[in-house]
Amino acid sequence: MAEIGWLDPTSPSADDATVHRAWERFVRGEDDLRGVRPEVAISWQRCRDQHGVDPYLTEAPAAVTQVNHALEHDVVIAELGFRAASLAHEVSHIGGIVTITDGVGRVLAQWGDQATRTVAAKANLAPWFCWAEGATGTNGMGTALLSYTPVLVRRSEHWCAAFHDWTCGGVAIRDVVTRDPVATLNISCWRSDLPAAAGTWLGNIAKMTQRILRQHAQNDGAELIAAFSQARAGSKVPLAAVDPAGKVVLADDTAAVLLGIPGSTPRPIPPSGGNRNCPNSSKPPSTPRNRRHTIPTGSARRRSSRGSPTNRHR
Repeated sequence: MAEIGWLDPTSPSADDATVHRAWERFVRGEDDLRGVRPEVAISWQRCRDQHGVDPYLTEAPAAVTQVNHALEHDVVIAELGFRAASLAHEVSHIGGIVTITDGVGRVLAQWGDQATRTVAAKANLAPWFCWAEGATGTNGMGTALLSYTPVLVRRSEHWCAAFHDWTCGGVAIRDVVTRDPVATLNISCWRSDLPAAAGTWLGNIAKMTQRILRQHAQNDGAELIAAFSQARAGSKVPLAAVDPAGKVVLADDTAAVLLGIPGSTPRPIPPSGGNRNCPNSSKPPSTPRNRRHTIPTGSARRRSSRGSPTNRHR
């Protein structure tokens, strides 16, 4: 994850004036995006045509107060906060700030240069506000939530004109099973570029934080195999187990034939590596990722018993 897709902040690219002219054309409804990096152009397209974000928005909206997520997300965010805080000293020396968000773009904490934090507060780049792309346009945090690689957003590449003095680099921490974002880490500088080392900083912290999720998934997989074996011993119907992403990870021989997959072979944990608006009360809560099910594939479908490891809330 460390630097895949990361553009060196000091490398040459289309000058900001060229990007700004493309931005002016695009917000008027034209589709001429010459001089704009592809990942930024795609984000602008979402902002204008899918999210309908006002390009003249001057500050981020307030975040909703309640979001349902698994306990392990809190553990990951706490670890990420610890590591982000340890980076604050280096970032402060370049006049920058470090920010973390949860998986829906709500800013949770911020460290760094006090003068820059004061400027950031005027745009609500601060805790209690939402920086999901669908709420605040193209930016390091919100766009990272929709990307599987680190994201760099320079000045006029931001969708909202009020943020054109900022340069931001962000990376999402993702669940290793579902690939859903759990949190983001972001570095921002006002009226200056990020240092060349920013990509390495982000990647290293993300990789270290992701280990928590990977280890947890491996432990969970071992519990699932044990629960599957127990359920299989007393079952007379075809039996399969699915992960939180809905993929079959284990099946007995009969179920394997019906599903067209190898029988009794666990699927390995994948390597680490929509519309992500801030949620609102009208959306149904997502299913917690900790619910792994052992399911008979016949007409009588049932979940494993509440006390089994496959249905244990973490």
